[in-house]
Amino acid sequence: MGTPGYAAPEYFATGRLYVKSDVYGFGVVLLEMLTGMQALDTDRPTDQHNLVEWAKAFLFSKRKLKTIMDAKIEDQYSPKAAWQAAQLTLKCLEPHPSKRPSMKDVLEKLEVIEAIHEKLKVFSFAELKSATRNFRLDTVVDEDGFGFVYKGQLDEKTLTPVRAGFGKVVAIKELKSGSMGGILEWQSEVFFLGMLSHPNLVNLLGYCRDGLK
Repeated sequence: MGTPGYAAPEYFATGRLYVKSDVYGFGVVLLEMLTGMQALDTDRPTDQHNLVEWAKAFLFSKRKLKTIMDAKIEDQYSPKAAWQAAQLTLKCLEPHPSKRPSMKDVLEKLEVIEAIHEKLKVFSFAELKSATRNFRLDTVVDEDGFGFVYKGQLDEKTLTPVRAGFGKVVAIKELKSGSMGGILEWQSEVFFLGMLSHPNLVNLLGYCRDGLK
């Protein structure tokens, strides 16, 4: 029937729940993660009993956001990632369901935020297509059970595609359909590889999730 503090406003207004009512509840959880505070707490000052009603106003300003961030996670996140997480929270907490993102959109945005933390770039398929000259066969450098590896060219600083002979030479792997167990397995491997750093290993610069189910 809707847990107090997490239930969407349309439930209290109409008694009805929608698919995006859960998105609102997830937004409350995101706000709890950012602030380290519970959704409802009568031990807090009166104007702070309801976390959403009190803290939502702080999400519109980077300066104000810093004042409500959980002190226990200080220095464990980048200001850019925190700001984007706050903006995602605001979208999830939109009063009207139609203005909230889908959970698919929420997942994609969370991956972008995670990539900021891991310092990985989220490439579009169009960028990788351009970097490999439309995945031309003469750019294939390897093949295994998971897919093809192509030679690509990216700008040293911006990691945007450049013409052959310019910029940094990179390896771009295109996975075969069904080669991974699913999006969660793929996502776990990407972020694990993003944390690895060794002189004898090729560093992971980023990833593309276009077309993943």
